[in-house]
Amino acid sequence: MNTTYWLVLILTLFLTIYTGTQAIPLLVLLYVPRLLKFWFIDPAESERWINASPPVQEKIEQMGELGFVPLGIKAEKILWQKPAYEVSLANTEKEAFGAIMLTPDKGVLGVYFFTALSGGGIIFTRGHSRMPEIELPDASIKNILTGDLKTMLSSHSQRIRAFKQRGNPVFPEAIKQAASKRHTYSMSRSI
Repeated sequence: MNTTYWLVLILTLFLTIYTGTQAIPLLVLLYVPRLLKFWFIDPAESERWINASPPVQEKIEQMGELGFVPLGIKAEKILWQKPAYEVSLANTEKEAFGAIMLTPDKGVLGVYFFTALSGGGIIFTRGHSRMPEIELPDASIKNILTGDLKTMLSSHSQRIRAFKQRGNPVFPEAIKQAASKRHTYSMSRSI
């Protein structure tokens, strides 16, 4: 066998392994969701993180202009990975949760919106993703990569209306309950 054959074989193997390792966390969570743990960090610690990051403060202000209220900083962890952190927010009028994903140095990675459906589905709008979009009877996942929060929220709201018209209502109690327990930040900048 010639050298080209071996190079193509090695490259194909490498790409297969790399692609597979990227999908493993999603596949594991699909079949063993209890491996995903999440919790809210201490409110005082949340406030320190936010006050130390002007970009996060600015993004919270932008989300506040859209009617979102901060709930706190949530940590999410898959069993074998380090926690990922995000500022969680809720908007009862728009029937949506929002999240400002944080980088390891507590900067802004991206934003997403999600709404749980009463029938068990989800509407998800991402502003930062390499993942595919999905349209199913009980799920709508879109990537709006413009960086414009109003455009993202508009798309999200349109899909909420479409699901409601098809008889699949949202789960507003979850949003209302979360928003009632919101954390008010006493930041150096107002929200």
